[in-house]
Amino acid sequence: MRIIGPENLKAPGAVEVSAGRLSILYKFAGTHPQEFEFPVKFQISAILLCTRGSARIALDSVNTVLHQDEFIFVTPETILEKFEDIGGDCNMTIIMIAAPERYKSVIIDSQLWDMMMQLRKEPVLKLSKREKELAASYRALVSNLLQYQRTSPYTEQVLASMADAFFYQLLGILTIKLSYKPRSAKRTRGQRIFLEFIDEINKSDGRYTSVQEMADRLCVSTKYLARVVKQNSDMSPSEWMDECTMRAIVTDLRHTNKSMKAIALAYGFPNPSSFGTFFRRHAGISPAAYRVMNR
Repeated sequence: MRIIGPENLKAPGAVEVSAGRLSILYKFAGTHPQEFEFPVKFQISAILLCTRGSARIALDSVNTVLHQDEFIFVTPETILEKFEDIGGDCNMTIIMIAAPERYKSVIIDSQLWDMMMQLRKEPVLKLSKREKELAASYRALVSNLLQYQRTSPYTEQVLASMADAFFYQLLGILTIKLSYKPRSAKRTRGQRIFLEFIDEINKSDGRYTSVQEMADRLCVSTKYLARVVKQNSDMSPSEWMDECTMRAIVTDLRHTNKSMKAIALAYGFPNPSSFGTFFRRHAGISPAAYRVMNR
C-alpha cells in the first residue's frame, strides 16, 4: 500500500504548489492515473476537491460520488481505495496539510471531535462561490510567495504561517457548514488521554489489541479509558480499535493475495479461526466470502 505522509509534500513532479506544511498537488484525471497507485493511505490531513466533472471514490471501503465543487476532508489513517472518473472529464485536486501536534491540540482544545465524527458519517461537502474564490486566492498567494520569497531569510516562517492560516480557515468553513460551535476550554486529563489513545491506534496499523492492553499502555484503568473515549467521541474504545482493524483487514482482502493465515497473523490474531470469528462478527460473512464478493 502506498503511504502519503509529510515527505510527499515535496515530492518531485507531483507537487504543483508547496509551502512547507501545505501542498496543492496531484491534479489528476482518469480511472487509473499513472502517478497514483491504489490503495493509498494518508498519514496527514488532506482535502479531496473535485474541480470538474464527477468521480466515484472509495474511502475506507465506503463508496461515494464527488461532483464538481464538492470536497471531502480526509483525516490521517484514511485509506483511499479507488478513484473512478465517471464522465471522462473529471479533475481532482488533493490539498495536503501536514499535521503537527499543535493542529491536533487545536481540535482537542476546541472540543471538535464530535464535528470530526459527523464528517466521518457525512464526508461530502460543497463549496460556495465565495469559498471557491477563497481557495483560489490561497493557491495564488502561496504560488506568488514561493516566487517572491526565495531569497528572504524568513521564507520558512512565512510559508508556515500560510499553512496555519489555511488550517484555521478550513476549520472555519467546516464549523459553518456543519453548524457547529467550538467550545473554548482548557484541555483536561481525559482529553489528553483520548488524544494519546487515538495516537496509539494510529501507530498500531490495524493490529488487533484488547482494551485492557490499550489501557495498560496509557497507564489508566479500562473503566476510565471507556469513559473518556465515550465522552470525546461517542464511541467505545473497542469500537475505535475494531474499526481500525477491520479497515486494515478489508484493504488486504480487497487489494492483496495474502492468505487468511497471513492476514490473521499480521493483525495479531493467534489463528485463522479467531480471525474469522472477529471478521464475521463485524461484516456478517467470512473473510473468504468477502474477498470473493469484492475483488
